[in-house]
This record gives sequence, structure tokens and C-alpha cells, in this order.
Amino acid sequence: MAPDLEPGYTVFATSLGACGLAWTRKGVDFLIAPENDDQAVRAELAAKCPGRPEVKRPGAPVRDVIQRLCRHLSGRPDPLTDVALDLARFSAFGRKVGRALRRV
Repeated sequence: MAPDLEPGYTVFATSLGACGLAWTRKGVDFLIAPENDDQAVRAELAAKCPGRPEVKRPGAPVRDVIQRLCRHLSGRPDPLTDVALDLARFSAFGRKVGRALRRV
């Protein structure tokens, strides 16, 4: 992500339903898999990311991740291993597991 990118969250449509993505200045820190109800996705993001605004038109780095996720969910695999993540909300063990999973 970009250090000048303000933290926020957004809801976006995919071929499988509504997804949610939240980010900090360091990277993506929350992703909601496709659901049928975009209001439920929005409510979950608001609860998981208190104090962050919903961003209707996110900056270029976030839009890039969204486009890649949409392509991935429509059947064009993308490992997404270069997407910056912010794992600060996880325990030390959780961060270790997350880094290991990215290498799989």
C-alpha cells in the first residue's frame, strides 16, 4: 500500500457476490469473502474496523487489489503474494502462520 493512503474499507461486487476489503497505511488487514448481501458485508466491516470510513472510490493501490481479486474470483488465478498486508491485529503466532500460508 502507499504510506499516504488513509485507512478505510470498501464493499465491491464480484462475479460471486459482494466482497469487503479494509486497509491501513501498511496494507490490507481484512477481507470478507463473497456474500449475497452487500449490507451485511458493510456492517461486518464497520464492526471489525471501528473508526474507519467507508471509501466509495478508494485510491489506486486499493483499486488494483480489487481488480485482481475480481479477476481471481472469476477464474483467473492470481497468487496475490505481492499485496501488502498489515498483520498487526494478529498475535505473534498468527502473524507467523499468516506469513507461512502466503508461501504455500
